[in-house]
Amino acid sequence: WLLSALLLNVLLGLLLYHPAPINHWLHTDLQKRLKGWDALGNQYLAIQRRYPNALLLSDDRAPLSMLAYYAHPAGMRGVSWNPRHVVRHHYDLVTTLNDKKGADFLLVTEDKLSPKLTRYFDNVQRVGSLRKIITPNYGMNFDVYLLSNFKGLKQWSIGNAGKTGSAVYINDTRVCGCGWTLLLLPPWRFGVRIGI
Repeated sequence: WLLSALLLNVLLGLLLYHPAPINHWLHTDLQKRLKGWDALGNQYLAIQRRYPNALLLSDDRAPLSMLAYYAHPAGMRGVSWNPRHVVRHHYDLVTTLNDKKGADFLLVTEDKLSPKLTRYFDNVQRVGSLRKIITPNYGMNFDVYLLSNFKGLKQWSIGNAGKTGSAVYINDTRVCGCGWTLLLLPPWRFGVRIGI
């Protein structure tokens, strides 16, 4: 049984590290999500050269991590677009938009651009795309937008802020006297910062 276990281990190891036979049998590429990022990194660098002061911005972890590795954007300064302050991945924890007021960004996204994005920037314009076909039925498609002059994010807080009673404040303006009701709800669901 020891010899059969050893042979099974070697066989599975070879198939996992060299999945060509599995890809052939399944008519797919198990490593397709890992391929093509070097080409996308070169495409991104060509766009970044036109806007050298713009920071890499994305609403998804994959473009941030892969472009930081393959493109090495301006000082590797990638930022996660996270206006609701909801932690979804590593870049939500280690990057912030709070100190980026007035900055320009190159937004890399697979999703349709939200019209709400224009309220955070003076100008939003599509400046290019990143495209790579990996297999006949799989490819990566990202649009790149130049977002000019970041206006900053609204600051939310719940608490009394030195006043009697509890309330919700946006930019130090009282908008609701229902703070205790909101305190019963998890604040990370709404991007609310609690300050009592």
